[in-house]
Amino acid sequence: MATHPATRDILPVVLAGGAGTRLWPLSHPDRPKQFLRLFGESTLLQQTLLRLQVLRCHAPYIVCNHAHRWIAAEQSGKCGVAAGALVIEPAARNTAPATALAALNATAAGADPVLLVLPADHHIADEAAFETTVERATEFAQSGRIVVFGIQPSHPATAYGYIRAGATANDSGVAAVAAFAEKPPVLVAEQYLAEGGWYWNSGMFLLRASVYLDELGRHRPEILEACAAAAAVERTDAGSHQAGEAFLRCPADSIDRAVMERTRHAVVVPADIGWSDVGTWDSLSERLPWEKTRHHPWGRAETCPNRDGFRLQRLTIPPGQALSVTKRGTGATFWVVVHGLGEVVRGMERLLPAEGESTRLPGGVRHRLTNVGEHALEVIEVQTDGRFAEDGVADLDDPDSAI
Repeated sequence: MATHPATRDILPVVLAGGAGTRLWPLSHPDRPKQFLRLFGESTLLQQTLLRLQVLRCHAPYIVCNHAHRWIAAEQSGKCGVAAGALVIEPAARNTAPATALAALNATAAGADPVLLVLPADHHIADEAAFETTVERATEFAQSGRIVVFGIQPSHPATAYGYIRAGATANDSGVAAVAAFAEKPPVLVAEQYLAEGGWYWNSGMFLLRASVYLDELGRHRPEILEACAAAAAVERTDAGSHQAGEAFLRCPADSIDRAVMERTRHAVVVPADIGWSDVGTWDSLSERLPWEKTRHHPWGRAETCPNRDGFRLQRLTIPPGQALSVTKRGTGATFWVVVHGLGEVVRGMERLLPAEGESTRLPGGVRHRLTNVGEHALEVIEVQTDGRFAEDGVADLDDPDSAI
């Protein structure tokens, strides 16, 4: 597809400061998920950077915290996408201050680019549609609108915020934002889907740098003041911009709460791009490249290719079935419930982990996993930080059906 001339005015701002705690133990503060190779040989950060090449825009800014500055620089270099700047936060303060630091750096020399604000840890399957969607949104951002990309809901998700569209601005479905809603309970989410006109909030934005700073100063002046003070005394070295200690006084807030819920300039652009924030074990399980399926008396096991020092297996257990295991190998091992109701017997303990909750399996101790619910139990086994056992776990009740 030919490059749209308007996208040359775009400066991508890749937000790489997330802690990645929702996918623990696979993702953790020392190495959050944006730095992991979950889908192929590139990390989520690298895939985000590579996706920008089709836009022929400015070299991206990467915003990260001090602890991750080296890995962010290393990964951007390895994928061949040089960062225009590495903006380093002394501490995490959420997306509104992170974007403010980038906007202040971008406008310091008198420029006023359109910022394409992207989380570093999202997955986008349809990159051609991503390009087209950004092109469609650019004219609105250039004219002073603050664009949020909305995802058509496929189910009543409770892990995302929602956007209600107002009057449409043109035939492409671009609409004024009528309301933002925080992550709803399932009954409210079902109501949104029944009503129509609601989108998932993708957390991706397109906006003029000066417009963002003006709106932030109008609605959350204390954030802008702290960020401006931190940017004024930042340390600069070979493309890295270390914000000053004044940033530590900055309140933490998201772009949604600080600006989008208050501004009169917000529009939503529908984005049918195969998007996922990969923020839950459920969404990760749907997208991982499962292979090497093995069937057992208790159900089935699927294996994901080993990457970055971890091994994943997806266990599916029908109602009433159970497997009993003793861990082998030297790494730490966890069971994470994705769907269903499972009882874990760990030595002398009996546990009923909730969906999304992990249970550590100590080595040499017998464990039992039973589906005590009415539907299939889906569990992801995570092995980390060690030499993996060849088959992961051994079924003591049926030695020939080791996973």
